[in-house]
Amino acid sequence: MKLKTYYADTVESAVEQAREELGPETMIVYSRKADKAMRHLGQYEVVFATEEAPARATAPQASPVESAPQTAPAEAQVPIPWGSFLQEIAELRRQVERMAGAIHRPAPVTPALQNPEIRRISMLLAEEGFQGDVIDQLLQRVQSKMGERTFERYSQADVARLQELVTEEIESSISVTDPLDRSSGEGRRIIALVGPPGAGKTTTLAKLAATYGFRARRPTQILSIDTMRIAAVEQMRTYAAILGFGFTAVETPWALGQAIQEHENKSLILIDTPGYSSRDMQEAELLADYLCSRDDIDVNLVLPASMKPADLLRAVDRFRMFRPNGLIFTQLDETDSHGSILNTCIRTGLPVAYLSGGPAVPEDLEPATKRRLVGLVLDFGASAAVAA
Repeated sequence: MKLKTYYADTVESAVEQAREELGPETMIVYSRKADKAMRHLGQYEVVFATEEAPARATAPQASPVESAPQTAPAEAQVPIPWGSFLQEIAELRRQVERMAGAIHRPAPVTPALQNPEIRRISMLLAEEGFQGDVIDQLLQRVQSKMGERTFERYSQADVARLQELVTEEIESSISVTDPLDRSSGEGRRIIALVGPPGAGKTTTLAKLAATYGFRARRPTQILSIDTMRIAAVEQMRTYAAILGFGFTAVETPWALGQAIQEHENKSLILIDTPGYSSRDMQEAELLADYLCSRDDIDVNLVLPASMKPADLLRAVDRFRMFRPNGLIFTQLDETDSHGSILNTCIRTGLPVAYLSGGPAVPEDLEPATKRRLVGLVLDFGASAAVAA
């Protein structure tokens, strides 16, 4: 191991001088402002380490001073396994260079993407809001089922088969649920809606009450713990009055439990909750703990379909503390790209319960089906898919 000290007006010029003289593998041990006594040689003192003898001498641009035991800095006198250290640094440098090359090198075109129809579907999914890794996984599975023989020449039958496989793969990757299944028959159901502000929880709850309470003539009670938003309680009270249902406003999870117990004779209890932003999640913990402690409460996360895919995934992560059983997507009428719904379902593994595309109560609420979800994204989904 050879240590050598350079004095120069800049660290960069010292590095350039050292690498020309000692070789490209030379590493800086440390650098610092030069002592006043040595300032005439350069403003900075830079110490380098190398395993090899100097490669060649050049006209000095900086003033090198050979390190000797009596003049070497204190740091250089500490026994360090320089050989192993430099080998690791060299390997790290090679790895970084390989990574940089991979970043700037054009990605190889897979046999699947060489086909115009598959490229078209890939671009369509990306435009709809599917994230890149989800698209890749879907199309890789489709590619394995299509077989290499179909990539050189596609007939109309091949195109139809491709579309069918894409639809099947998307359907197999998503799931749907209906917490208020009309065929469920007797038994009390308790549904709580949670979600970020502005997602449409209150309106969605009114739609559920009108569809599964009023039309089905089930005794229904509406509870609200949404005391954070101005006039939220009055809005929910008005909905309940129009539908002819009972309404109770509570302020704490303990009071919510009391209200549920008082209305145990009702076959349907719907719970409206505050809209929690990312800054409010600490305040949501008590309510989340209570809802999770009740096995008889189905929690559904309400999200606007107009949110970006990444924002939807972050929202799901924030509301994991509520352990939602399903997703409800609102505001379908406010966006033309609905792939983010399916992307969220695939990435999180949560089923979609309902879709809402407008303010009308209860007309603009529908149970989610796989056919409907795929049809939002692919124009050939409705003809190729099998109803869920």
